[in-house]
Amino acid sequence: MLSLQNVHKQFGGRVLYSGVDLRIEQGSRWGLVGPNGSGKTTLLGIITGEEEVDGGQVGRRRDLTVGYLRQEVEETGDAPLLVSVTGSQGEVAAIEARLAEVTAALSHPIADHDRLHALVEEQGHLFERFGHLGGFDLEARAERILLGLGFRKDDFPKPVSRLSGGWRMRAALARLLLAQPDILLLDEPTNHLDLAAVVWLEGYLKEFAGAILLISHDRTFLNNLVQNVASVENAQVVAYKGNYDAFVQQQAERRAQLVAAKENQERKIRETERFIERFRAKATKARQVQSRVKQLDKIERIELEDDAATMRLRFPQPPRSGKVVVEIEGLTKHYGKTCVYDGLDHTIQAGQKIALVGPNGVGKSTFMKLLSGAVEPDAGSLRLGTNVTRAYFSQHSSETLTASNTILQEITAVAPDRSMSELRAILGAFLFTGDEVDKPIAVLSGGEKSRVALARLLVRPANFLLLDEPTNHLDMAARAVLERALHDYTGTLVLITHDRHLIGVVANHVLEIERDRDTPGAPARVQLYPGSYAAYLYAREQAAKEAAATAGAAQGPGNDAGGRERADAKADRQAQREGRRRLKNAATALRREVERLEADVEAAMAEAADLAQRLADPDLYNQDPAAFADCVRRHEEFEARSATLTHQWEERLRALEAAEARIDEVA
Repeated sequence: MLSLQNVHKQFGGRVLYSGVDLRIEQGSRWGLVGPNGSGKTTLLGIITGEEEVDGGQVGRRRDLTVGYLRQEVEETGDAPLLVSVTGSQGEVAAIEARLAEVTAALSHPIADHDRLHALVEEQGHLFERFGHLGGFDLEARAERILLGLGFRKDDFPKPVSRLSGGWRMRAALARLLLAQPDILLLDEPTNHLDLAAVVWLEGYLKEFAGAILLISHDRTFLNNLVQNVASVENAQVVAYKGNYDAFVQQQAERRAQLVAAKENQERKIRETERFIERFRAKATKARQVQSRVKQLDKIERIELEDDAATMRLRFPQPPRSGKVVVEIEGLTKHYGKTCVYDGLDHTIQAGQKIALVGPNGVGKSTFMKLLSGAVEPDAGSLRLGTNVTRAYFSQHSSETLTASNTILQEITAVAPDRSMSELRAILGAFLFTGDEVDKPIAVLSGGEKSRVALARLLVRPANFLLLDEPTNHLDMAARAVLERALHDYTGTLVLITHDRHLIGVVANHVLEIERDRDTPGAPARVQLYPGSYAAYLYAREQAAKEAAATAGAAQGPGNDAGGRERADAKADRQAQREGRRRLKNAATALRREVERLEADVEAAMAEAADLAQRLADPDLYNQDPAAFADCVRRHEEFEARSATLTHQWEERLRALEAAEARIDEVA
């Protein structure tokens, strides 16, 4: 369907890639990965024909249709949303236009029977193709896609030009999905979607008939969709089979092989150079020396890219807070006539790492702003606990940066005790390397400022972190650094993100926020699920099955009283079995978390003990005061980590004991 053969591309004197061979078949699923600036978006431009190649060939099927979602929002007109999405849909639009021409011609008398026959036959073929492409239910499909991407029906008449950039991007995505091209090129399609829309899009793309080539930093999205990965590495595009996790493993194996080959090559080069130096002055060895010199000139040196994904950074741990971090009682919040929360009660405990989930517009960001103090409740109270210090990251966090500071100065201002090498390493993890750290904040893009704000937040974290979509401007390597930092963080965390992998790595509680869609103006409901994101998904799945079973039993056959009683009894037995199964699975998940926390506590205590033993050595301070100070700081960190993990372990153990007792009750 589409192929790249020995493609070579340069940009400003720099070779982006050389000798690229890639073949995309009908229905295939490809992920395109590589460091920022490696040429991923340029490769998409080559496929569409917008970018010329400097060598090689790009082969496309003659009738190939390509749909391309760019990162930048294109210009939009004043057409209503639904009209904009359905108004121009590639082959469907062309067929519709031709049908209008044929129908107009047939509305007039035609004396030429051959022409009449040809027009009637063409009309039949056009109607058949139009129906095959879904032209007759175009508007209904457009509505389903728009609703899946998070729009509401009252958005359909709104002009696209009045939508924000993120919502215009969703509209552009809806147009592409509706057009059903042969190949979809998607450049960061999940960037402007909430979690519910990401899950919907993933399901839609799984059923998509055409081929897909997508750039994404969403690991779970890639894992669930792609069957192959094209990785831009060392000016090459290397193809790997399998999803993203399979790619990571294969790439590590390939890198290990390259490292071994490079070491072997360097050893041979050193041996050759020694031979040349030793016998250069001997006339009897001139021929052999010259031969070795030619060998060196012909060697193609193996180059290795910096492996940023393996970077290990240690962020300082925050001071401990009281057991209760936030206590909410009777909280009410309105925006105009819309009641978001009414009489909300909730408590956040120390050490909880909570992921907020729920449909778009249900009140997640409002909840976060209430916790941060950015907005005040209309009634009720929200009280912080003892020694709680909070820090809030939002899309507006970049506005708190000092425009005249350089990036390095901005970070140094909040962490003056960290060394320059440590600060540069942290900034490198957030995609600022070399001389880039000396750029003034004033000249940075919005995404760059957002990354600086996130780095500044983590280099000296508070003990109560509030993060709203922190991964939006991070690549895979930077996300991995953030995941590790938040996983090791011993404070309390509330997180909004559409990155399910981040939730899975970090969250130990899920707070679901829902609103009754059938009751306009109904306030949001909040429910806390202890445990991992996987445990939350399982609980939701089992609840849905229970509801379906109950509904099926209520609508089943049997109008007599005995039949209803038998159906009710059967439904009760089924509900009991499902309840026991759900409790056992929840207990299993909690047991695994208890075991993991036990291991983490032991590791932290062992590290603290080792550091205490080092501190007991009187020579340490005399010989190396800096090492002694670092040892004291790390000992305090591991002591705090041990205490926090112990608290989490006790909390999970109590939950496990309660779950096991409940299992015994219903057995």
